[in-house]
Amino acid sequence: MTEKRTAGFSKGFFITIVIILGISILLVWELFTGFMPDTEKMFADLDQRRIAEREAGIKELLPIARNGDLRAQTALGRLYGQRRTPDDDKEALAWIKKAAERGDTEAQYLLAGHYACGEGVERNSKEAAKWYLAAAEKGDVVSQYAIAQIYQNGVGVKKDPMIAAYWRGKVKKAMEGCPGCDLPSGLCVDK
Repeated sequence: MTEKRTAGFSKGFFITIVIILGISILLVWELFTGFMPDTEKMFADLDQRRIAEREAGIKELLPIARNGDLRAQTALGRLYGQRRTPDDDKEALAWIKKAAERGDTEAQYLLAGHYACGEGVERNSKEAAKWYLAAAEKGDVVSQYAIAQIYQNGVGVKKDPMIAAYWRGKVKKAMEGCPGCDLPSGLCVDK
């Protein structure tokens, strides 16, 4: 079988040259006309839309959370936490804690993170371990990873390599079905 070639240039080479010329023309055009969009304004507009969506979410979820819906309480805690003010951090923590105490796995994981890293509360390794364990027992893989680290390093619990190995085994099994998946870093459970 013979390959068809045109004057020694491949089709990919020609396309690359066309793309480079197109980008060059756009950049020169931008210098003379200001045609390119103002990315600073675009990001500011995006931030404003996100803020508006968050505020609408809080307004919508608040009555549902007050009526006891676990998922709404957790989501509301997340939304308040995104505001990043001391009062909102307290409000976020209150909603997350309420949902965690009532058994919401995501809220248990989030509450553990607050205690582990000292976000909105005084850092408390024992409380972090308690809440990571609660979420891990319900199958939350990130919490299983965290509790394995906690037992491996003896953070807030007595160091126990056997328990750590048990949880690492659970994580390994869960991750087998997810090639390319990564576990988060920065869980504040290593010290």
